Amino acid sequence: MKPHGDWRLHDLRRTARTNMARLGVPSRVAEALLNHAQDQGIEGVYDQHDYWDERRAAMQRWSDRVEDIFKGL
Repeated sequence: MKPHGDWRLHDLRRTARTNMARLGVPSRVAEALLNHAQDQGIEGVYDQHDYWDERRAAMQRWSDRVEDIFKGL
């Protein structure tokens, strides 16, 4: 684990992804939000859904969580 003072911009993505899991955001939606490549197996071939509505809902949940964190400071 890195010291607190040695963080990178990418750490914000990791933090968001970790917290989306805690918030119950489905992995496929969280990965789509981070623009990570999806498995190109059977599901990747047949599931062409863009998950925009689900992404918006996930970002709202994350936004609400960040707001709650800052309210607690």
